Amino acid sequence: MAQMDRNLNLEELNTDTPFGIEALRWQSIGQKAVFWGSLLLGIAVNIVLPMVFHLSRILAAAIFLVLLAIGVGAGCNYAPGMTYGRYAYCCVFGKPQVLMYRSTQEAALIQAPEKQNEQEDGMEAEENREQSRKTLAKLVIFILVVIITVAGAFAYKDIRDSQKIHHRADTEEGYEK
Repeated sequence: MAQMDRNLNLEELNTDTPFGIEALRWQSIGQKAVFWGSLLLGIAVNIVLPMVFHLSRILAAAIFLVLLAIGVGAGCNYAPGMTYGRYAYCCVFGKPQVLMYRSTQEAALIQAPEKQNEQEDGMEAEENREQSRKTLAKLVIFILVVIITVAGAFAYKDIRDSQKIHHRADTEEGYEK
């Protein structure tokens, strides 16, 4: 069996990252409550609704996914000051903030080509933003198609199973022992 030989520096360990998941880093107490609460509530809903209330498994799984999306969107962090929900909002609807730095010594030499570069960079940033929006839209459409396909397959199976007759009892009137 192969042995792992690695020196581990205790200062490298990040105690703020539970289970080594970077999205759980920088969480506030409220975010932890939202994330773990929605995860546990989603698991409970996914188990209890089909067993106790005989709700469709598809509907229970959809409720679980909605609760999980809320938990990840509001309870997980992309960066120290930004949740995944805020990050997704900024990716789709946010305006880019461009920071420019100009050397004071060579400002006269750079000015003319810099204006042309700014225009090109602006066009490239707009194209990248549009491409990102299109890619995100395609991803959302793909996920919806997969969910609808799986839900349809389960619904079709339930309909077929409800029409099957497993046992038939023929009775005769006047049957004597």
